[in-house]
Amino acid sequence: MGLGKFLKKFKTDKRIRIIKKFINKKCRILEIGVHEGALSKLLLKEFNPEVFYLVDPWKYQSEKLYKESLYGGNLSNLDGQKKLDTRYEKIKLNFKEQISSKQIILIRKNSDDIFNLVEDNFFDLIYIDGNHTFNFVKSDIINSLSKIRNDGVIICDDYGNPGWWNDGVTKAVDSLTKENYVKKIEIKSNQCVLKKLKTY
Repeated sequence: MGLGKFLKKFKTDKRIRIIKKFINKKCRILEIGVHEGALSKLLLKEFNPEVFYLVDPWKYQSEKLYKESLYGGNLSNLDGQKKLDTRYEKIKLNFKEQISSKQIILIRKNSDDIFNLVEDNFFDLIYIDGNHTFNFVKSDIINSLSKIRNDGVIICDDYGNPGWWNDGVTKAVDSLTKENYVKKIEIKSNQCVLKKLKTY
């Protein structure tokens, strides 16, 4: 295993250990930002969720802002989108059985487009790891507030990591914390675990 894959696996395993503190098996999970599905596989294995929504547009972004992102860069729009299309097809193949049984609901859309598909107070865990810029993270948290159960948790990846996204995750979480919409109950390994205090 190369160093890059080892570090990615180590980070993913740390995330699972944190999630296990708050989530039991047979839960309902929404993962925003699936990428190649590494965390998705572990969430499926560890929790065997009743239903598991995987949401990601797998859409290439050619704007300069996204140059260092996992879904942007210096490729042409055509080549960049082809790469993400391949990523999406691999996800479909890897979770073919669970998609067929409707345990996994795979949605290739922006996260804003999917929150009206489920009833309120539906999810036990919403894991936010999509577009890390401020407006997107804040929107994902706001939209999550009505969909997370009162005893559920919202977890934001890369809290405290400024990254190419200009610290958008931290700023969005802190903004909504200051407005008393959410409460930070644990911060570890750049994972910020939130409890909702009220809906937006």
